[in-house]
Amino acid sequence: MDVRRVRGAGAAGGLGGALVALGGQLQSGYELAADLVGLRRHLGQAQLVVTGEGTLDRASFAGKVVGGVVRDASALGVPVLVIAGRVAPEVDAEVAGDVHVVSLVQEFGERRAMEDTLSCIETVVRSSLDRFTSN
Repeated sequence: MDVRRVRGAGAAGGLGGALVALGGQLQSGYELAADLVGLRRHLGQAQLVVTGEGTLDRASFAGKVVGGVVRDASALGVPVLVIAGRVAPEVDAEVAGDVHVVSLVQEFGERRAMEDTLSCIETVVRSSLDRFTSN
């Protein structure tokens, strides 16, 4: 079996390929976790979804948790706040609708974003809650 042709076989340092070679099946980690915890049901009851990523880029929307959350919440019409340490320039083309993206580095500067991350996140969430709940 040529595992190089199996989507996701290179994940986790090639562990996916090894599992396929041994007869296993690969499944999206996001899909599995979302199903196990009933995420879509919870998203449907939410007024706002907050998710995040260290660096938000195109890969974030191709199989990573943040992309799955944005996709599922958006499909349900639930606004999404994505908080990222950094945001790649191409991300503007990836997000649409009621998705608000905040870069902590852009908002607070690199030093504060890296050294006082929790406070930065709290500030962003607080101001976003005010904005989303005032509508």
